[in-house]
Amino acid sequence: MQENLEFINLLEVPDENFGKYIIKPLNLGMGVSIGNLFRRILLTQMPRTNITGVRFAGITNEFSTIKGVREDVLEILLNLKQIIFKGFKEEKTYVRIKITGPTVITSSCLQSALPDEITLVNPSQYIATITNDSTLEFELKIESEKKSNLANNQAIFESSDFLEVDKITSPIRQILFDVYKKSETETQEELVLQIWTDGSITPIDALITSVKLVQNLFTQITLKNLKILE
Repeated sequence: MQENLEFINLLEVPDENFGKYIIKPLNLGMGVSIGNLFRRILLTQMPRTNITGVRFAGITNEFSTIKGVREDVLEILLNLKQIIFKGFKEEKTYVRIKITGPTVITSSCLQSALPDEITLVNPSQYIATITNDSTLEFELKIESEKKSNLANNQAIFESSDFLEVDKITSPIRQILFDVYKKSETETQEELVLQIWTDGSITPIDALITSVKLVQNLFTQITLKNLKILE
């Protein structure tokens, strides 16, 4: 019978973007199965907040250029994709920005316009440079999802007047796992998980969320719900 499991943090100094944890004791053969389960859940089921669209005054497609702005629209879209948010909001958020140059625009210009539920992780993320006294005006659409949509990253875009920003699908940058046993005669093994995130969620919060999702999944499976096929 499987003993109660322990989750142990192997890092002495907390890290916002990296975590290393050990899960033990596991019966032989369970480490790889549980490691793959956590890996899949961490990559596909984590909540995420992204910029999903942008609207520029007088711009109708991503191949346009903007007078007085060094970058073309496509480059700006790629820069907007790299902006990372922490938090979750059920409703869509619209943020309007109007900046007169010459100046360098970074994501810090969004901070004062964000709702209380959402905070900016990387305020120094570069967006564009206005090279003269021109004014750049744009509106961002920010949306939260309860899970990473890896399987349907090419979702239908709703609005024709907003240019689509290709969203980052998961806050988990990388996850590795290894399975160890102390000796060849050992009847139990240990699972070591290493989790890297983009800062929008801490590794420990991601792991706790994945554990809760696994618990919810298996508590829904009961004998009375199983149907015998005749």
